[in-house]
Amino acid sequence: MERLMLIKLSAFDCAAQAWLNGVPLLRVEADGGTATLAVHEYVCSGANHLQLEIDASGTPAGQPRRLRTLQPRDGRLPYADCRLLLPRFDHAADESRVRTLGELSWHGEAGQRVGAPIGLRADVDLPIAFPRWRWLDAPVAQSRAELRERAQQLLEQLRDDLARGQTELYLQTCRLRSEELALAYQREVGQFTQELRDHLLRVGELAQWQWSVPEPDALQLRAIAGGKLLECLDADGLPALRTQPAADGTTWRLPLRVAALEGRLYVLR
Repeated sequence: MERLMLIKLSAFDCAAQAWLNGVPLLRVEADGGTATLAVHEYVCSGANHLQLEIDASGTPAGQPRRLRTLQPRDGRLPYADCRLLLPRFDHAADESRVRTLGELSWHGEAGQRVGAPIGLRADVDLPIAFPRWRWLDAPVAQSRAELRERAQQLLEQLRDDLARGQTELYLQTCRLRSEELALAYQREVGQFTQELRDHLLRVGELAQWQWSVPEPDALQLRAIAGGKLLECLDADGLPALRTQPAADGTTWRLPLRVAALEGRLYVLR
C-alpha cells in the first residue's frame, strides 16, 4: 500500500468535529488543535459525505450556549477546517505535499456574533475500489430501548472478561470489524487480531485489570451513519467501555459502534 487516506481536522479558538459518511471521527475542544486519522474503513466507492461542525461560542460543556462576539486572539480569529488527504507513506499529512480529495473550512470574522453550532457539508466522489463494508448495508435501528438493554448486557460481559484478563469475548465480538480493518489496510487478519489481543492485555496490566461500564440509566446509544450504527457512550458522550484511571491518571477507552444483524449485536466499527 503506497498511499494512506487520512482525514485531518484543524481548528483555533473553537471546538470542531469532523464526520465522514455520517460517522463522527475526529474532535478538537474549545482551544482548538490538530488531529488526523486513517479512514479507509469509513470510505465507500463513489459519493462520500464530508461534514464539519463548529462551536465557536466558547460555552463550557453541559451549559446552554451563549452568544459570543468574535475577536482576534494572539493575532488570529477562530477558524476550523477538515480535509480528506491522500499522502504517500513517506510524506507527513501536510496538505501542501499531498493530494487533497475534499475539504471544508470556516473562518470567523471580527465582530461576528456566534452561538449556535455551524455545520458545513461537501460531497466527495472517490473512484476507488474498496469493498462495500457491512455497516453500509446494516438495517436502521428501530427499537432503541430493547437494543440498549442488550448493549448493556454485552458491555458488562466484556467488562467482566477483560477484568479477568480474558480477551476472547472481545475479539469475537469485534471479529467482523477486525476482518474488514485487515482488508482495508492490507493486513493479515491473524496478525491484526494478535496485535489487538496484545494491546488489550497490555492495557489491562497497566490498569490493573480494572474495567468499568456505565450504569444502565447512564448508557447512551447514539445513532450514527443514518441510524445504521449505534455508538455505545457514557453520560459524558465518551466510549462506554473503559478502564479505571491508572496510577498516572491515564484512562483507556474502547470505542464500540454496533449494529443489529440477524437478531444479534455486532461491533462493525
